Amino acid sequence: MFGFDVVGDVREVLSETDPDAASGRYVVRFVSSEYGEGLKKDRFIGPRAADVGVPVPRLVHHGEVALAVGNVSDEERSQHSESAFPLGFSICDRMPCEHMGEL
Repeated sequence: MFGFDVVGDVREVLSETDPDAASGRYVVRFVSSEYGEGLKKDRFIGPRAADVGVPVPRLVHHGEVALAVGNVSDEERSQHSESAFPLGFSICDRMPCEHMGEL
């Protein structure tokens, strides 16, 4: 997972891509295609958990992207082009929290 902040006036910068943006603070998670079911589960459970009061981050966007990955196995490299590897991703609001290492 990677956290990032949108710089500038959040509402102006994100008016088209995320009109419901509150803070401009996000987390993106990338998974290889064999773990893509986890993202589907998050999309299914997240809104239902939020409806009953469980604090879950709002899913902003999800999809698949081809990224250059340097440390893939020979088997994976034979199944995909060497220049790109398909990864599923989801972008969620960053929730207030403590890092696991600090607990």
